[in-house]
Amino acid sequence: MKSPIKLAQNNRLFLKKCACFLFLLILLSVPVLAMAATDNTNILDNLNKTGLGTGKGTDLKLIIGAIVKVFLGFMGIVMVVLIIYGGFLWMTAAGDAKKVDNAKEILKSAVIGIIIILVAYAITAFVITKVQTAVGTTTSGSATR
Repeated sequence: MKSPIKLAQNNRLFLKKCACFLFLLILLSVPVLAMAATDNTNILDNLNKTGLGTGKGTDLKLIIGAIVKVFLGFMGIVMVVLIIYGGFLWMTAAGDAKKVDNAKEILKSAVIGIIIILVAYAITAFVITKVQTAVGTTTSGSATR
């Protein structure tokens, strides 16, 4: 059985992690909520502005390409958050070699993840450009942003 002091330390650490997670969640949701609060237009009008409605950009290949690019962009944000988290762990390690090694491992994994995501994004952008050229679609659609 663990000592009460160790349990209290684990509970404080868990509460700190939960607070950091909630802070990041709120921080990431503020721009979305601000856009929703200030936007007085119809949601369907906003969807038509994306190019995914009728007209340009309705090709299934372009829609899938846009979804893949959004997903890769989101994963890039996650990797940046992991790098910040690893740096935070390293800065708060207070000389504990185990914590420093854990932070280094997180940073190494996050950097490798960012490299993989950048390569995947470059390949996706290249393929989407070639598909648009082959289909005859212009590159001014939302799938290329």
